[in-house]
Amino acid sequence: MLIDNIFNPYYNKRNGVKLGFILSAFFCSRIDEIERKIIYIFYIANIIPHEFLKNKREKIDKEFLLKLIFELSNNKKYISKKDLRALTGLEEKKTFNKYFDLHLDKLGLSTNRAFTLSETFKILQFWQGDDKWGRMEAYSKGELANRFMNGNYDDLEIKMTDEVLNYDIYSHHDFIKPADAKKFINKVLDKDSLELLYEEEFSLDYLSYFFIIYMVYTFIPKKQKLLN
Repeated sequence: MLIDNIFNPYYNKRNGVKLGFILSAFFCSRIDEIERKIIYIFYIANIIPHEFLKNKREKIDKEFLLKLIFELSNNKKYISKKDLRALTGLEEKKTFNKYFDLHLDKLGLSTNRAFTLSETFKILQFWQGDDKWGRMEAYSKGELANRFMNGNYDDLEIKMTDEVLNYDIYSHHDFIKPADAKKFINKVLDKDSLELLYEEEFSLDYLSYFFIIYMVYTFIPKKQKLLN
């Protein structure tokens, strides 16, 4: 009976949505589109009212849902700089600051020690470059050279500085952010290989990413390390 209730949307709507239902709807549902999954969960959780869904369905797009997630988080500062360093693989403060200080300054967040989900989204937009997310760790030059240039660092430098980064930036940075790595990878892989890599490393998008983060901080009472 308990298992039946976890997977029963009507039970959840009457008695309050349970984590088991959210996980099953998000990860096991036959619904492919992330927007439809989240709309379904938010409807069952009484976050999106029936009348609104019925009469204004066309207004509920990815940006609407992302804004709703930000509102539900009540501007709580969930994400610390330490979380961001761990998430991006730039564990050392000096290294992290080298890549993010200018961007944080432009956002007016340079003195913040923790960030809301909305602020975190703006920070990571710069890091990811598009709506295909998933891998957050920076790429080392060694990884890119070994995976895509047969280990040849000279070929990597030529390709990167010819089409992606200017030489000054490339030569003074040991790591490559995912946004720039994607530009490089798009230049060197054929269509089939590119689709396979994106499926392996960038299979999420920003909406699913922030929905998962919101769920983690909503249902785990004590803050754990982000997405361990």
